[in-house]
Amino acid sequence: MNDRDDARDELPQGRQGRRRARTRDALLASAAELFAAQGVEATAIAQIAEGADVGYGSFYNHFRGLEDIAEVLLVQSVQDILSATAAIMAQVDDPRLLPCVGARVILRSFLIDAVVRWMLERPYLLIDTFQKQAEPFMERFETPGIESGALKPAAGHETWIRTLPWLLLSELHCAASDPDGDPLAHEESFATICLRLLGVEDADVEGLLAESLNLVDAQMDVRAPTAPPRDSTRADKKPRPQRPRNGSIRTVAGRNTPTSSG
Repeated sequence: MNDRDDARDELPQGRQGRRRARTRDALLASAAELFAAQGVEATAIAQIAEGADVGYGSFYNHFRGLEDIAEVLLVQSVQDILSATAAIMAQVDDPRLLPCVGARVILRSFLIDAVVRWMLERPYLLIDTFQKQAEPFMERFETPGIESGALKPAAGHETWIRTLPWLLLSELHCAASDPDGDPLAHEESFATICLRLLGVEDADVEGLLAESLNLVDAQMDVRAPTAPPRDSTRADKKPRPQRPRNGSIRTVAGRNTPTSSG
């Protein structure tokens, strides 16, 4: 994020401000569609501007370059992931479900996100962007479970919050280098690691994994990762069998039209 993002929040609520907001949102929507279709590396700024139906120079009134607009899209994806996790957790009372529900939503969404695949080659940017969005959420939603004794991070909550993004990066790299593997296996692995590092008893892990899978399947579109754009090294994943579901929360990273960030 940059000074342009801060300035965006301070735009006057007049005609010029609304026009600038529409232009920015059109650029974001165009970039998201192009990134999903052909990858970040294969996308030119001129294509983004053309897709938004604005002049080439207008892009630089809002973003410094591809990395800048990709970072904004990643922030929106993480915010959507956190919202989806919160919506699922609102249905249950057991705080031990939070780490595995969150792990499943993150993996399932990030593995089909073109910006995330591109940022795997820029790990510090990915980690920094994710952590800035996830830290307040983790403090808010995990603290009650820690205070009740249901969650017991071995090295303390602060250390756990700093560690999670690196565990996520590791699992994403494993999935990216395992083109013939099962995405669900990586989801289960990440969820299991999160549970154990938060001090959940081994005897309870299997049951929590099963319950979290049912919750997430019921509230998200269940889609295996598709073939990556040209800037990714991942190959097609084998489709995962569909499970019955009736929820309404869609896979957040699959959207092409981002909402305005204010």
